[in-house]
Amino acid sequence: MLIVFVILILGLLTPRLSGRLGIPVENLAKYVFYGAIILIFGIQAYWSWQQYSLWKYAGPPASYLLPPHQPISYFYLYAYMQFFNKFVISCFASFIFLLAANILNHRFHRRFFEKEEPYFGALSIFMLGQPLWLFYLPVVLAGGLVVSAYKSYLTHKTYRFSLYYLWMGSAIVLFLAFISLSYYGLIWFNEILK
Repeated sequence: MLIVFVILILGLLTPRLSGRLGIPVENLAKYVFYGAIILIFGIQAYWSWQQYSLWKYAGPPASYLLPPHQPISYFYLYAYMQFFNKFVISCFASFIFLLAANILNHRFHRRFFEKEEPYFGALSIFMLGQPLWLFYLPVVLAGGLVVSAYKSYLTHKTYRFSLYYLWMGSAIVLFLAFISLSYYGLIWFNEILK
């Protein structure tokens, strides 16, 4: 959980860090996004290997969960469901979001997003995991709609609010809300999200 929070904070700080590092924001956002995918799946693979080693050397009854007593597909399914499932689904969703956002942006001449914004959204979707990203997208879009409506009402002109800072900020708030609800004993909330 800590690594997810750190990567979300890194995503939030990407625009500031790009100036200090001398790297364009779009490139740094890409590096953070793809680096997060590699890091998370590397951690999941390490945990799977540790689980396999634990079962293998623990002796009976744990060793009966591995070949030759069980097919290796049993362990693969176990590792997928325990470690990879949450992030495989959100990785797939983040790539769909990234592709759709880049196509829309290209088609409408960057009217919707800055160049790096799709990477912020994709990073947030990936890091929040399944099913939190399903809550995340409506929160971001509703936040943008509310601010746009409020600004339009005040100025009596059509106003389009940029979601630039909402992408990572909303992800951090949603992640912290999830941790708080899980920590303070709302077990039903944890069970819904499994």
